This record gives sequence, structure tokens and C-alpha cells, in this order.
Amino acid sequence: MKKNLCSITIAKTLKALGFKEEIRFCYTPKTRLLIRWGSCTPPFFYIPVPTVDEAIDWLRKKYNVVIYDHVPPFVDPKDDKHRIMYAYDVKYCNRRDGWNGRVIISHAECCSYDIYAAKRMAITKAIRWIKKNKNVQRKRIRKC
Repeated sequence: MKKNLCSITIAKTLKALGFKEEIRFCYTPKTRLLIRWGSCTPPFFYIPVPTVDEAIDWLRKKYNVVIYDHVPPFVDPKDDKHRIMYAYDVKYCNRRDGWNGRVIISHAECCSYDIYAAKRMAITKAIRWIKKNKNVQRKRIRKC
């Protein structure tokens, strides 16, 4: 189960961006333990640790940032074990401008044999773009 959870760094950043969903695991900063919480919102001093899929859904709903397959999963022809490769892209979809409001945040630079690692990489890129975009919006508001 732990292999599909977001890293603690991602969880802290998601909390700073406003993540307050019901989750099964949370991180206690004082004892530095990952504990099973149940299916409810933890107290404010705990850090909710969502699964990578819960984080991807939340980013899509809250910020219109979509994480999707770069290519369909494929078997690596160079790998002796014939493992499956995964790659994800990140895109912002402006609902007001529709087709013309898309912003490509990141293309998958590399593929991964671990689907969760590939998703975590895409989540990290989405978070960086959101934080950068928020700062740009704040600067524009101050200038007006």
C-alpha cells in the first residue's frame, strides 16, 4: 500500500496548496511517523498523505492541471526482463478559453518501470508550475 502513496515532500506541498481531503494515511511531524488514519480528515497539525491517484484527481479538480499518459504503457524492447514502461505529461486546461487555453506544463522526459514513480514525477512538475503560476498572479495583482 505504501508504494502508491505520495512522498512526504509532495504531501507537505499539497497541504500548503490547500489539500484537505479525506485520506487513509497521515504523517505526524513531531514523531515523524506515517500512521493509518482511517477515512476522515486528520487534525490540522497532521500532514495528509494521499495516494498518487488521489493527488492527481485533486490537482485536476482544484487547479485544472491534468496528468495523463504520454504514450500508452509499453514493453521495453531493450530490457531483458521485458518490463513495462510508463510516462506521463502534465497540462493546464483553462476552462474559459477551451482548446486555446491549454498550457503544456511538462512532457515526460523519461520513462519509468515504476508507475507510481512516474506519477510522482508528474505531480512534482505540476506542483512546481502551480506555485510559480500563483506567484506570477500575485505580482500582477500588486502592480494594478
